[in-house]
Amino acid sequence: MSIKKPDLTAQHCRSIDIKGYTLFPNEILEKILNEKSRKEGHLIAVSQYSKRKNKHLCFFLVYDFKKVSKKQTRINFAIEMKSGVYIRKQDLLHIEDSFKILNFMKQNKLRIEYGRINAVFNYRRDSYESLIPIPYGASMPILEKVEIVGLRFKMQEPAEEEYSQIIDAGKGKTIFHSVSFNFRDYLIEDNFLLQFLKKLSSYSMRLVRERKKKNAKE
Repeated sequence: MSIKKPDLTAQHCRSIDIKGYTLFPNEILEKILNEKSRKEGHLIAVSQYSKRKNKHLCFFLVYDFKKVSKKQTRINFAIEMKSGVYIRKQDLLHIEDSFKILNFMKQNKLRIEYGRINAVFNYRRDSYESLIPIPYGASMPILEKVEIVGLRFKMQEPAEEEYSQIIDAGKGKTIFHSVSFNFRDYLIEDNFLLQFLKKLSSYSMRLVRERKKKNAKE
């Protein structure tokens, strides 16, 4: 099976960034690196897809790579996914397909040695409300005219990894969340992007709730 492509928009997710290190078989790396990539020490690949008419982009970026043996190279990479953006097809003609690379990694049972993932979520105020009462005014005299519109939390619960969450809920029409955590020794499987999105979304949704719909008679 191929890597499953997530629908970020359906989960109110604007973007996901995964950064990490993995050992890549040299024979596979040679197939996806062109002459320019080898010379400059980096690679850019991108895919475009739609989920329920929602446009998505997936970038695969290699910042640097170092051969550690005759068979393996350690690469420092990033996977960047964005919703609601679009690239013209003609601009993708000479760019490697990012999901082709991810499928190479899955088929070869590669593991992410160490990584960090961050996702940004946005919730419209007319449909959702923050469970943290912000914005609010600061009571300290030195901050007399300051309004606090964002907070950063560091969460840890039994049997769960530690994660951090930033809430930005100013007076605009949207509440923004940024959720991130570190991970180690992660096997790349066909649904790994879906699993990451599900976990990140569940953390984000702990601090917002849907607004109750007003009765038509009210």
